[in-house]
Formats: sequence, C-alpha cells, structure tokens
Amino acid sequence: MKKIRFGIFGLGRGGYLVDNIFNAGADVVAICDKRPAAIATCKKDHPLCKNAAEYTDFEEFIKHDMDAVLLCNYFCDHAEYAIKCLKAGKHVLSETMSNVTMAEGVALCRAVEETGMTYALFENYPYFVSNLEMKRLYQSGELGELVYAEGEYVHPMDPKSANGIAPGKRHWRNWIPRSYYITHALAPLMSMTDALPTRVSSMASFHPCVKEGTACQVGDAAAIILCQTDIDAVFRIMGCAWFFPHGNYYRLGGTKGGVENDRITGNVRLFYHPQYCPEGKENINDYKAE
Repeated sequence: MKKIRFGIFGLGRGGYLVDNIFNAGADVVAICDKRPAAIATCKKDHPLCKNAAEYTDFEEFIKHDMDAVLLCNYFCDHAEYAIKCLKAGKHVLSETMSNVTMAEGVALCRAVEETGMTYALFENYPYFVSNLEMKRLYQSGELGELVYAEGEYVHPMDPKSANGIAPGKRHWRNWIPRSYYITHALAPLMSMTDALPTRVSSMASFHPCVKEGTACQVGDAAAIILCQTDIDAVFRIMGCAWFFPHGNYYRLGGTKGGVENDRITGNVRLFYHPQYCPEGKENINDYKAE
C-alpha cells in the first residue's frame, strides 16, 4: 500500500505530531514554518523527518510533491490555508478549528465540493479511554435514548503559563471569544452519540480580571453554550473556561441510565435506572475504563 506523503505547516504544534504521522504508516516529506529555528528543532527532535524538505514560505511549500497537508498554523487562519491546499490538489487535515466565521465555513465546504479533495478535522479528546467507554455504553443501548449531555473543558492558567503558550497580542488565543474554542467540550459528545447540533444559544460570563498580566484582549472567563441536537437531546458545553477546578468533564443522561467521568480519578461512573439495571450489575458502578 502506498504511504501517504504529508507536509506539515506550522511546527510550534505540528512538531509534536511528526511521530504520530510516521506511527500511522505515513511519511513526512516537507515541513514549513516562518521560523528557521523551529525547522531546525523539529528535525533535531524527530530524526524520522530528517530528509523532509524545508520551507519558510507557504506558497513554495504548497508546490511540493505531496498528498496531504497537516495544518498546524494559527487557529484563526485554518480556513484560508485549507482552501489554498485543496485548490493545490492536496488533502487537508486541520489540527484545530476549521473556521472562525460562518462565511469561512461555507467557503471551505465549497472548496471541498469543487476540488473533490478530502478535508478532515483533528480532535483528540474523543479518544480518551473514559470517553471511548462512554461511547461504547451509549452505542450499546444500555443508557436508552439520550435526553441530556454535558461537556466541559475547564483550563485556568496563571499569567506565566498563559504567556508561554500565547505570546503577544496577535496570537489567536489572545483575541478570540471563549465560545469559539469548544472542540474539546463538544467533539466527545458528538462522537459518543453521533448527534449534530441544530440550534445554538450562548451566554458569556465576563470577568476581565482573568486576563491581568497576559496579552489577552478579551474579558470573558467562560461561555456557556446550549445546543439542541438532531436527536432531540440538549447538550450543555463549556470550552476553554477560566475558573476552578481545572478538568475535563463529560456526562450522558439517558432514559435507562447515565454515565459520567470523574474529574479527579478519571474513572467512569455508570448509573442505571432501577427498572433497567442489567442482571448482575449494581445501580451505581464506579470503575477504571481500559
């Protein structure tokens, strides 16, 4: 079978994914970053890509003979560069959000349809062991029909840590509303249930003090979002919220039972309605998913 030949655009985060590409049976044949030092570090830390072609200019990089591009550039620029890649005959894997505005999303969808190339969106949180177990339980039918689900990505940071991952006012983390960064909260629920949001309502909690000592330009600390879905269930999600305690939390509530993860232990906590408790099981089950 022919190996897929990848190019990576953006090595700040893309450098961490080099080994994953090789472990998946593909090759990295080209890398691109405006910072020569980032290119040197990537090759030093990941010998598997030592022969990859080096580029500091995207327009030259996209001409390279390769099958697909892994986009790891700024969150807010993915749609623009994805469209350029698709029109250049390259399949696209976005490391984070695909678009910021609805108009960008429409343009991206049209580019996929017009070129016939494949576009895929990376999201790693559905693959946590506990989330995979919650998906298995729901898909097995043990929980019945879904009524309600919750997904939270709560990530408070001290100023030093925040400035370390988001230096300068131009960095995307410093000016997008928290309601934009919801993939870690929403994607696991969609993966577990195969449900799609059909109507969305959002409310922000503004506390500008959370940006003190950082380059952040917005003052929201959290965005609470309600989603009506195509299976008539309601999702409540929070993405990249700034409050305590830190942690990721997911919950599925069904007509026969419910399941959630424990923030501290990572265990799965499974509850059954007494009427539907399977023989040999307890109404409440707390265990580590494997």
